[in-house]
Amino acid sequence: MSDKKDCFAVRREYVNQAVRFHPDTTIPLCLKNRPPGIIRANFPINPSPTVMPEEFEVPSPHEQHVEHTTHHAHAKGDRFASKIAVMTAIMATVGALMSYQAGSTESEAAMDKNNAAIQKTEAANEWSYYQAKSSRQNLSELASHLPGLDSAHYVAEARRYAEQKEQARKKAETLEQQAREWDEKSEQVLHQHHRWAQAMTAIQIAISLAAITLLTRKEWLRRVSFGAAGLGVMLGSLAWLHI
Repeated sequence: MSDKKDCFAVRREYVNQAVRFHPDTTIPLCLKNRPPGIIRANFPINPSPTVMPEEFEVPSPHEQHVEHTTHHAHAKGDRFASKIAVMTAIMATVGALMSYQAGSTESEAAMDKNNAAIQKTEAANEWSYYQAKSSRQNLSELASHLPGLDSAHYVAEARRYAEQKEQARKKAETLEQQAREWDEKSEQVLHQHHRWAQAMTAIQIAISLAAITLLTRKEWLRRVSFGAAGLGVMLGSLAWLHI
């Protein structure tokens, strides 16, 4: 009697939980003496260890809408962050190139200014030589008019000093022209340097705004960042065209 009650209890438990027996499952004592067909009819033996789920949860339309909206927001946020990351990398690369150009043009402007100073120094030396020859020419002309002196000799000397003076003047003027050209070139390169520096500053501002945009996820900040990057590219183009 006790074995029969135990058998009914086991059967009711298995039916409620919808669990199928594994081949290795122990058969209750009350069923051991029954034929295999009866055992299979009461407790079907399935070789697979599949366990049927206890409950099926059907989400409501509201829950489905919330889940879809959340998934779409995450996907949109990932795309937003990816775009900002790619643009930041591009801006950083462009900014590095602009930084190199700014440093290069600054060095070039300093070298041109140094060359101009050298040419001015050489021109000043030629003007000093010109003044010395001019003084000797004046003395020779004065000696040619004094009585008792070889006037022909001093006239020839005055003529020679005049020719040397003229050569010194031409050379000094040439050096001064070269110094002015170096100065102009230095000013142009320095202006180009300022353009590169302005472009680099705009790119750095754009990168900073992009970082803030990535944190705040504000669309208007992203537009401002791209605008600053566009301004930097425009200034870089002006620098490249020497404008």
